[in-house]
Amino acid sequence: MLRALADEHVDRAIVKGLRKHGADVVTAQEQGLDGLDDEALLAAAAKDDRLILTNDKDFLAIHAKWVKQGHPHTGIVFWEMTKYSVGNAIRRIMGVLSVMKREHVANRQLYL
Repeated sequence: MLRALADEHVDRAIVKGLRKHGADVVTAQEQGLDGLDDEALLAAAAKDDRLILTNDKDFLAIHAKWVKQGHPHTGIVFWEMTKYSVGNAIRRIMGVLSVMKREHVANRQLYL
């Protein structure tokens, strides 16, 4: 199963639900990374071989920049907060974490 780092915008109920289903998910706050700029957070996630889970659209622009520069990352899972209920977001994220392989998500942004 892929591991993930939830940025500070992700609802705590989603993190709790993912953990309940066996996902290895840490939060930026738990790792002492809250307040970091988004590029530094993406770099920290990549260093720890974790996908970024986020609702922050800034990561979409960062992804494009990093791809253009050839800078690798582990992957970004993005969804709009208002698009899915907590339960639906958990199911969709678990689908990514449990089914996808690292080579399928590395250096990609995935939309739920």
